Amino acid sequence: MTAANQLQQPLRLLQGSMNQLLQDKNAGPRVKSGLASIKTAVDRIALIAKKLSAPPVKSKHIPLPEGQAPQPAQGYQILYIEDSNEDFRIFSHFIRGVITCSVSQAKTLEKAMELISENRIDLIFINDILPDGNGFDLLLKLNQVRSKIPVIFTLEKHSLHKGPEAMAKGAFAYFAKEEISAEHIFSIIHGTLKKAGIAREAEDARNRIIMISRKDFLTKLYNRQCFEQELESEISTSKRYDTPLSVLLVDFDHFKAVNLAHGYDTGDAILTAAAVLIQSMVRSHDLVCRYGGEEFGLVLPNTALNGARMLAERIREKIAGFRFEAGTTELNLTVSIGIASYDHKPGTAVHDLTKNALQALALAMDQGGNKVRAFIQ
Repeated sequence: MTAANQLQQPLRLLQGSMNQLLQDKNAGPRVKSGLASIKTAVDRIALIAKKLSAPPVKSKHIPLPEGQAPQPAQGYQILYIEDSNEDFRIFSHFIRGVITCSVSQAKTLEKAMELISENRIDLIFINDILPDGNGFDLLLKLNQVRSKIPVIFTLEKHSLHKGPEAMAKGAFAYFAKEEISAEHIFSIIHGTLKKAGIAREAEDARNRIIMISRKDFLTKLYNRQCFEQELESEISTSKRYDTPLSVLLVDFDHFKAVNLAHGYDTGDAILTAAAVLIQSMVRSHDLVCRYGGEEFGLVLPNTALNGARMLAERIREKIAGFRFEAGTTELNLTVSIGIASYDHKPGTAVHDLTKNALQALALAMDQGGNKVRAFIQ
């Protein structure tokens, strides 16, 4: 017989005695108030003992959503953010009865975020009220770091009205602690992981669509729209941290003549090869885009004018020394490059920087091409 079963009989006797004392007319208000508090605690213990004595349901396997590889040796990694050791033990008892898992406890939001950042977590349960915040604070923090871990709220029965609000803010489900059972937990986990899998698939599809819309079909580089968006973001960063920023615009000299003489398929092959060449010469955080027909745009964060000029010269020399294929013929082509660096003047926008780079590019082409020119005010 388990300890929980052994508690049942004395608890029933204690509950009966408490009911008799509460009905005693000679007991004063303060005594009755104290007895009522004790009875509430006794009822709570009786409920816990009843739940713990119930046999767990047969363990069931819940496959992780697609995209997350299960770890059979460890099972699910579940985090329960709960400052009550008693409630955590009850929760662990039931959840281990329905799935193979490892359950970790965090008693504060700070500790929870630490565990989330350092470990693989498949599912989060959170008590609404914690010493340093609440469940809504956690949802906000997870949204800020773009976490996709599904969250389930555990609420006191009198706080169930917070459940719909929690789901509106990103929680996947909620339930009352008083109604915890193995079957209930299994149902909630199964539904949550299924819903999370569907949400993840939808997010992946959305990201693929966004990525396709930002890419140039021919060169596989980012397109002009992406160039302008990223440049705007880098201007804001440059303003905030007072760091240098430069832009290059690269254009082939006399490219229309190449298309006319060798055909547009050859022209497309040249642009594709040039894209690979330029991409191989920049840093991982630099952005290379197809800006126009035969134009490439480069956004160079944390790069001053001199650094941008050095890169531009390397690109110009690389293109000039490359042999582009046109059927059985090899072509020697050149590019002109315009440079503009962010001057940190108030009100400078994307179109100002690109306009300056275009002016420098036009000057390089007007001077015969195969040159690098910088916009100097």
